[in-house]
Amino acid sequence: MQKVYCRLNRPLPYDPELRGHRNNNIFRMASYRVRTVGISQIRTTFSGEMELSSE
Repeated sequence: MQKVYCRLNRPLPYDPELRGHRNNNIFRMASYRVRTVGISQIRTTFSGEMELSSE
């Protein structure tokens, strides 16, 4: 996602309200990407760990 949304590499603002808005927008962009592309980075990143923990 960092290559697609390069602005995510910038640090979060100090202001709690602005930080909350920024985090909300990040989660919305991630959810939109999963819905449109159908690829969840959470699933692909942690799928190996989930299989190991189920044993």
